[in-house]
Amino acid sequence: MDKAKRYQALLSCLPWVEAILVTGSVAKGQATSASDIDLVALVRPNRIYLTKAWYLFVFSLLNIKENSVSKSGKFSLGTVISTKFSAWQIKLSPLLDYTSENINVMIPVYGEEKWYQTLGLEPLFSQQAIGVDQGGVISDNNSSWFWSNTGSKVLGWIDQFVFSLHKYKTFAQARNITIKSFTVVERDLLSLHAVSAVLDKIERE
Repeated sequence: MDKAKRYQALLSCLPWVEAILVTGSVAKGQATSASDIDLVALVRPNRIYLTKAWYLFVFSLLNIKENSVSKSGKFSLGTVISTKFSAWQIKLSPLLDYTSENINVMIPVYGEEKWYQTLGLEPLFSQQAIGVDQGGVISDNNSSWFWSNTGSKVLGWIDQFVFSLHKYKTFAQARNITIKSFTVVERDLLSLHAVSAVLDKIERE
């Protein structure tokens, strides 16, 4: 956890990053010498893939990003979500149990106030986090990719373009290689965790 607190500045230096959290075995206090450090980033809308690109570049350059050869004590930015939750609720109902379970163990190392404020404003997740079953189908309150109040339009367009490339690449990997490589890719969620229910849903479509 101390290492996460030291290195969070590599992500929180980005002006659109609102919070950095630690999840997984480190947050649960179950880390071993072989464990990596799972990070979650909360960012403004249309900044997910710029954040991911920055993480890949900087953390690889400093040799602190986990890879297939070495993961012990290194970082994995497994999930990036935006503050505009409503844009990705509609297709993520199979993820509710998974998401609420992980929200319960996420520990902020940057932007604690913003994280809990954002979570509290979103009934779906604030109630899921305390065990209230929502049930039913989640409606999409805002399906737009771009929101005019998110800053530079140029950055928004770049992020949207990278999203389209990332979506094409990762969906192809998921179908052609293995379920384990599946990446959930939505407008406002990037999760590198395999979730069979979501994979089955996409395959049916």
